[in-house]
Amino acid sequence: MQHCYQCHSAEAQKTKKLRGGLLLDSRAGLLKGGDSGPAIVAGKPAEGSLLKALRHDGEVKMPPRGKLSGPILADFEQWLKLGAPDPRDGVLVAVKPVDIPEGKKFWSFQPLRKATPPGSEGPAPGRETTSTASFSPHSKRAD
Repeated sequence: MQHCYQCHSAEAQKTKKLRGGLLLDSRAGLLKGGDSGPAIVAGKPAEGSLLKALRHDGEVKMPPRGKLSGPILADFEQWLKLGAPDPRDGVLVAVKPVDIPEGKKFWSFQPLRKATPPGSEGPAPGRETTSTASFSPHSKRAD
C-alpha cells in the first residue's frame, strides 16, 4: 500500500491527484472500485481489477513504476481468496506523509555533544565534610 495512497486516497482526492476514481484507504473504496469497476471481489481474485493491475496484465499497470515481487503478488492473491479481510470500518484515513528532515531534529537523533557540567565551587552537596571515624570492628569505642 506504500505505493498506492499517493494516487488512491482521500488525501489524493483533496489535492486533485486521485487517479482512476479509486480510493484504497477504506474497505468501502476497495469494494466500490474506480472508473474501471470493482477493485476487488472478495473470495474471487480473478473478478476484480486490482490483481490484474498489480500483475501488469492488461492496460492498467500498478504500481506504474514497476511490478511488485512474486511473493507480494502471491500475498495479495491469498488475501483476496480469503475474502479480503479488512478491519477498517469504512472511515477514510488521511495519510500524513513522514517529514524525514523534521524527524531528524528530534532530540534523540541529535549527535552526541561534549557537555560541560555546571561550575562547582567546593564539594558536591552532601559531601561537605569527610568523616574520619573508623568503622573497623577492631576499633575501640569511647564510652
